[in-house]
Amino acid sequence: MPGVIGQTLGIVGALILGQAAVAAGLVSPILIIVVAITGLSNFAIPNYLLAWALRILRFGFIFMGSILGFYGISLGITVLAAGLCNMKSFGVPFFSPIAPKMNSISDNFLRAPLWMNKLRPDYLNVDDKKRMAGTSRKWNK
Repeated sequence: MPGVIGQTLGIVGALILGQAAVAAGLVSPILIIVVAITGLSNFAIPNYLLAWALRILRFGFIFMGSILGFYGISLGITVLAAGLCNMKSFGVPFFSPIAPKMNSISDNFLRAPLWMNKLRPDYLNVDDKKRMAGTSRKWNK
């Protein structure tokens, strides 16, 4: 049913089914809370395609968790992190300053003074690795 009545019936139905499942001893109350928070947080994502991708990812985690339990979820997080570390956007790694450890990065979490940064970051893949010369930085003398 479209409209406000359909949404209200869906929420009331979910509450009744959740209460019945807890009373029957099929699931724990914390599981109902986690599922409710997960369902509500799905509506907070403004981009439709991102919400769809996260929904598919969530089904993958549910499948891994149902087969291997906590180890399956841990394995899923590890595979997801490895995949994100391997991705590139416009030739730059997705987790650029942190994931692929580079030699020329002196300011991962705290910004180093500009006069200490002699080289450009490795993840930018530029031809000229050296930053601007000191003669053009008049304040650096």
